[in-house]
Amino acid sequence: MSFAIDYVGPAAQSAVADSLARLVRSDLRDHVTFVDSAAFVVRARVTVTDGDVGVRLSGTFPAAEFRVPLDRWSTLSDSISYQIVLGVWADRSLPLPRRALPRTTEGLAQFMEAEQLVARTEWKAAYDAYKKAVATDPTCWICLWRMTEVERWLSIEPDPERVRQYLAHADSLPRSYASLIRSAQLPLNARLDTLRAVTDRDPQFFLGWFQLGDELFHRGPLVGHRRSEAIPAFERAARLRPDFGPAWEHLAWVATAEGDSASAASALDSLRAHSGLPDPFSAVLRALLHLGFEWRFFPPSEAQPVTVVIASLPEAESSPILGAGPRMLPTFDVPRGAIALAQILEKNQQHDVRRSALIAEAMGSLALGRLEDARRLSGMAADVSSDAELDLFNAELQGALALLDTGSVATSDALTDLHPWSQSKDAKLRDRAAWLSALLEHRWQLRPGLPQEARVLRTADSLAALGQLRAALKQLDSFNVDSVARSGDPFFRAVVHFQRAAWRERIGDIAGARDELVWHEHLDVVGLPTGLPQAADVDWAFGTLARWRLARLLDRTGRAGRAERGWACEAYAAVVRQWSGAPAPYGARADTARSRAVELSCAAKAAR
Repeated sequence: MSFAIDYVGPAAQSAVADSLARLVRSDLRDHVTFVDSAAFVVRARVTVTDGDVGVRLSGTFPAAEFRVPLDRWSTLSDSISYQIVLGVWADRSLPLPRRALPRTTEGLAQFMEAEQLVARTEWKAAYDAYKKAVATDPTCWICLWRMTEVERWLSIEPDPERVRQYLAHADSLPRSYASLIRSAQLPLNARLDTLRAVTDRDPQFFLGWFQLGDELFHRGPLVGHRRSEAIPAFERAARLRPDFGPAWEHLAWVATAEGDSASAASALDSLRAHSGLPDPFSAVLRALLHLGFEWRFFPPSEAQPVTVVIASLPEAESSPILGAGPRMLPTFDVPRGAIALAQILEKNQQHDVRRSALIAEAMGSLALGRLEDARRLSGMAADVSSDAELDLFNAELQGALALLDTGSVATSDALTDLHPWSQSKDAKLRDRAAWLSALLEHRWQLRPGLPQEARVLRTADSLAALGQLRAALKQLDSFNVDSVARSGDPFFRAVVHFQRAAWRERIGDIAGARDELVWHEHLDVVGLPTGLPQAADVDWAFGTLARWRLARLLDRTGRAGRAERGWACEAYAAVVRQWSGAPAPYGARADTARSRAVELSCAAKAAR
C-alpha cells in the first residue's frame, strides 16, 4: 500500500500533516503494511484555513472528507485510519455491512483480520481475532455473531448471553445480515425458507448463499432434503467470493460424499490455492478431507498407505480431536475408510481415542452389513470403558436391528439383552431400555415417568397398530425429534425415521416415505464425536439399510419418473458398494441391487 500526504496552508501549521501521517502509520502498523504497490493507493490532502483543519482522502477507494477545529487536529488520525481500513476491505471486493462494523479503527482492523482468517480456513486463529475485536468494541454485534458462527465449526458451545445480545441488536444490522442471524433461531424448515429469501432478495450476497448451503448440507437431510441440494449454493458462494475457503471445503466434502471425483478434486485444488498455512485444527480437517477423497475414489490398496501416513503425522497425533477422525469419515460415505483409520487408532495409548476408534469400527461394520463384527467391536468398546452407557448401547444395537431389520437379530435375544437395563437403578439407562423393549414387545402400556419422547412414540406405534396411520404420523410430526436426538437416546431418531417411512408408504405417501429415508445424509453432530456414541453415529451406520429400503420402495411402487429412478439408481449403487461380499442377508441384497440396477438401465451408477 502506498500512502502520500500533502499539505496546503500556512507554513507555521505544516507540521500538522507530518504528525497526522505518523499517527496514522502508528495506528495501522500492526494491521496494514505500507509498501509501494499499485494495488492500493491512499492520497491525503491536509488543508488548514480559518482555524480549522480538513483532510480529503482519495485513491483506489471512494473519496472522503473530514474537518475539525485546528486544536483538535489529532482526532483526525482515527477517521483517516478507519477510512483506510474500510478502503482495504472494499478494495478486496468484499461486502461491507457498514452499519454493523466496529466503531474504532482497532476493532475494525481486528474484525477484518478475523474475516480474512475465516476465508483462509484458519479457524482457531480467526476465533482468537474475533475475541480481540469484541474485547476492543463490545458493541460490535456482528463480531459477536461471527464469533458464535466460528464456535459452531470448532464445536464450542456458544455463550447464551452473547447470543442474546446480538439477537437483541439484530435490527441495527443490514437486513440480510439480520435475517441470517435470526434464521438460526427458527425451526429448520423455516430457517431454510428464510435463507432462500435472503438469496432471492440479495443474489450477490455470498454469505447468504454459503449459509444456505451450510444448512442444506449439515441439517437439510433431517427434513427430507438431499445432501446434494447444497452444491449449487456452495458453488454460487465460491463464484461470488473465490477466496472464501469454507465454500471450497464444503464443496469438496459434499462432492466426495456424492461420488463426484472431478468436482471434489477441483474444490480441493481451489481450497489449497486460496488458503494459507493451516492452523492445527484446519490441518487435521484437511487431512480428513484427503482421507475421505482417497477412500471414496481409490481402491483400499492405495488408500490404506495414505491412511497410515496421515495417522502418523505429528499434527494428527497431537490433536485433541484425533478420535473424531474415524467417526467423521462415514460422512464421506466411506465406512471402510473409517474402519481402516480406527484400526490404527485402537492401538493408541489414549483411552478415549481407543474407545472412539472401536465405536467407529462397530458403526462402520454395521454400515457394511457385517453384524457379527459390529457386535464384537461394540462389546470391545464397552470393555475398554467403565461407562455403563456403552454396555447399554451394545444391547440397544441388537434391539434396533431386531426392530428395523426383521430377522437380522432374534427379538427374544434382543429383549434378553435389554432386560437387565430395564431394571437399572439409573433412570436414564432404564428409560432407554424401556421404550425400545416396549416397541419390540408391542407393549403399549408403559410405566409412569418415562420421558415424553418415549410416550409419544409408543402412542404413535399403538395408533399405527390399529390402522390409524395418519394419526400416528401426526403424533410424531408434531414432535421435535432432532432436539431429542441431540441430548437423548442415540437410536431414537433412526427408529422414528424408519417407522414414519413405513407408515407413509402404507398410506400411499411415497414422496414422504422417500424423504424420511434420506435423513442419514446429514452432518449434524453434537460437538466433535470423540466421546460416547451419539445419534449421528447411529444414523450413518443405518444409512445403507435406509438406502436399501429407499431403492426397494421406489422400485416396488413403480415410480417411473426420472428423478425417482435416479434416486433408486443411486440407492442401489450405494447398496452394491457397501454390502457386496457381506454375510447373509446383506450380500444377497447387494446382488439383487446390482441386478435391479442393470434392469433399470443404471448399471453404470451401480458400479461407481
